Amino acid sequence: MGGRKGKTAETERCPGRSSGLDAVVELETLRLGVEGKSLLWHTLLALAPEQAHLDESQLTDLLDRARNQIDTLELLRRTTAAALFSVQGNRRSPRVS
Repeated sequence: MGGRKGKTAETERCPGRSSGLDAVVELETLRLGVEGKSLLWHTLLALAPEQAHLDESQLTDLLDRARNQIDTLELLRRTTAAALFSVQGNRRSPRVS
């Protein structure tokens, strides 16, 4: 519990400041949202042949865009996580000159 209290106190002293881990979680949350959107486009695309009001070309474009967004978010998440854990690792271990 002591560690939790220290973290809370640090957050209270610096309102609005988020940890690097918050950025990773935000990117993961965005990715989940885009994956949900991708599944929607995929489902509508499967229904398009029977539904005249659904434009297969537009749905394919939306699905491609969602996949590109997923790739971009994953790259950002990996880069952010690697930088975060690299910085944290440097803080924990002393540097040898």
